[in-house]
Amino acid sequence: MNNGDDMKHDKVNQVKLQELPLFDFEKLATATNHFHFNNKLGQGGFGPVYKVGIKLFFLFVD
Repeated sequence: MNNGDDMKHDKVNQVKLQELPLFDFEKLATATNHFHFNNKLGQGGFGPVYKVGIKLFFLFVD
């Protein structure tokens, strides 16, 4: 990639990071049924990986 492509790639990554939701520990524990072994998908480089059930709500205000 050239410098222009690198800058575009960095901007795309920056926008994606800003859009990531943050969840506190209590919400993660609830979503994983308190990290129940039935919800464990495997092991990643940073630790165990769990499936979760998350409801997303969107509110649009004019």
